[in-house]
Amino acid sequence: MSAAVAEEPLHEKLRWLLMLALYRCDRQAHALAVYTETRRLLNRELGIEPGTELSNLHQDILAGRAVTACREQPPTQAPAADLPEAAPPHLPRPAQLPPVARGFVGRKAELDELDELERLLGGDEARAGADTAVAVVGGPAGMGKTALALRLAHRLADSFPDGQLFVDLRGTGVQGEPLTASDALAQLLCSLGIDDARLPRDLVGRVNLYRSLLHGQRMLVVLDDAFTAEQVRPLIPRGASSVIVTSRQRLTGLAIRDGAHQFRLGPLSEAESVELLTFLGENRLRVDRTMIVRLARICERLPLALRSAVERFIEARDAYPAAARGATPKRPTGTRTRACAPRSRPPTRRSPPRRPGCSTPWPCSPRA
Repeated sequence: MSAAVAEEPLHEKLRWLLMLALYRCDRQAHALAVYTETRRLLNRELGIEPGTELSNLHQDILAGRAVTACREQPPTQAPAADLPEAAPPHLPRPAQLPPVARGFVGRKAELDELDELERLLGGDEARAGADTAVAVVGGPAGMGKTALALRLAHRLADSFPDGQLFVDLRGTGVQGEPLTASDALAQLLCSLGIDDARLPRDLVGRVNLYRSLLHGQRMLVVLDDAFTAEQVRPLIPRGASSVIVTSRQRLTGLAIRDGAHQFRLGPLSEAESVELLTFLGENRLRVDRTMIVRLARICERLPLALRSAVERFIEARDAYPAAARGATPKRPTGTRTRACAPRSRPPTRRSPPRRPGCSTPWPCSPRA
């Protein structure tokens, strides 16, 4: 069948039969890849879309329905009570964005640049679906990359009505080995309603199925803590979706090959650090401004270190309230500690008596 399709690549009936054969052999991803290739070929060569038969078969494969014969028109809607227990015809609408961290302050320059990223990811050019918009938020550890990326993602959520996906790629290895592209695709496909029985086993099959499912969808994909460009590239869909990546590494490969917009994050300013410490401490951080400025400098104005320092400072002060306020602890009345109890002086050791004109202690031995 593949040889026949290769000889007549524009013959839709042959491609329909090839897709059906692949689907019945439990090769769903390969069948969807044939449809994607056919659609691209017909658009390029003839300027047309696939016919009704091919489009209906494509929808049946996406929905996981049984296909017995070619059909010209979509079937009439059956009563709700008679519907079989099959996969839903439409993709679920995931909403997986974690909440934004409390106390997001400062970052005025970065927020101004976010407006440009917002136009890049959610503008009319991205909606046209010519190329997938990719933004990479980079910087050293503790800079607040994830917090900034999530703030941008929440601002863009309304521009992506088909849903938002989130995957922690574990590139730093804090929670174990970094997630492979194949495992990340398994998570994404599961979020899109693909169960284990329909999940392709190889990476190519998962990539094809993932991109076929997101074809024509306005989906926002957030990939947190990426390690390499090779880990991210298979997770980038094609079309009207957009991707936000955070990483400690400089993913220059994504900028070169995929046209990603690089966004480098630095530490907070001193004024922003003081503002963050004051906000997080509220009325619990009872120290003067000089101490707050000194604490911000010790933490090198890193948002993660500042948050940790506030909680540790308050925890230590609550555990030792008197020492934290610089007061001397009061001693209970009527009691004496062991350290303060009077101690008797040790007896003085007296030297033995000596005879006059003799250096030997008494009694001395007679002289010879």
